[in-house]
Amino acid sequence: MRRSDRGFVTVEAALVLPVLALFTVTLLWALATAAAQIRCVDAARAGARAAARSEPVAAAEAATRAAAPEGARVSVTRSGELWRVTVEVAAPGPRGMGVTLRAGAAALAEDTVGEAGVRGHGVRGSVVTAGRTGRTGRGGRGDRGVATVWTALAACVVCVVFGVVLALGQAVVARHRAGGVADLAALAAADRALWGEEEACGAAARVAAAQGAELLRCAVRGELADVTARVARGRYRPEVRSRAGPPVTLPQEVSPQGAPAPGLPAAVP
Repeated sequence: MRRSDRGFVTVEAALVLPVLALFTVTLLWALATAAAQIRCVDAARAGARAAARSEPVAAAEAATRAAAPEGARVSVTRSGELWRVTVEVAAPGPRGMGVTLRAGAAALAEDTVGEAGVRGHGVRGSVVTAGRTGRTGRGGRGDRGVATVWTALAACVVCVVFGVVLALGQAVVARHRAGGVADLAALAAADRALWGEEEACGAAARVAAAQGAELLRCAVRGELADVTARVARGRYRPEVRSRAGPPVTLPQEVSPQGAPAPGLPAAVP
C-alpha cells in the first residue's frame, strides 16, 4: 500500500458509519412507535366498550388509561347514541420527536336499546369472536473506495429493511384498527338484533362510519350478528370479520329489601 492510501479506508468508514448508526436508531424508533400506536388503538376500543356498557365515565377513562401508553391523554364523550373515546400520546423518544399518536373508537350506547322498549333481557352482554386474517488485491489503488462500497451496500440493506418494517408496521396497525371497528360494529348490531336486520345493520354502519371505516357486510341470524368492516390506511385496506351475540340475562340477586340487585354482563360461549 502506498503512503497516499494509508488511512484512506479508515477515513471513509469514519464518515459513513455514523449514517448507518442513525438509520439503525431510526428503525428502532419506528418499531417502538408502531407498538405504541397499536396500544392506543386497543385502549380506545377498551374504553368505548366500557362506556357502552353504561359504566361511569371515570371507569371508562380508567380502563382506557390502563391499556394506553404512559402519559396518554384520554377523552370520553357521548354524541347521541354513540360513545366516543380518543387517545393521544407523544411518540417514543425525547419529547415525542415532534410526533403525536392518535387513536379513536366509537361504540353504541346500550342504554339506547332499553329506551326503545326491548324488555326481558336484563343486563346485557355480548361475546365477540373476531376473525383476524469482485475482490481486490492489497496495496495500490485497489484499496481506495473499499469502505465506501461496503458501507454503501450496508446502507442499502438498512434502507430496504427500514422500508419493509415501516410497511409492515403500517399494515399491522391498519388491520388492528379494522379489527377494533369490526368488534364494536358487531356489538352494535347484536344489541339491535331484536329490531330486525335493517335496524341492526344500520347501527353497525353508524358505528363503523363514526370511526372512519366502511361496513362491507352485515347479516343478522336470530340474535347473532356477523359483520365485515374495512379500514383505509394509505394503500392498505384490510377487511376484518367479527361476530357478536346473543345478549343474555344474568340471574339477579335479591337484596334484603326484596328488590333485585343488578348483575354483571355474562359472556356467551
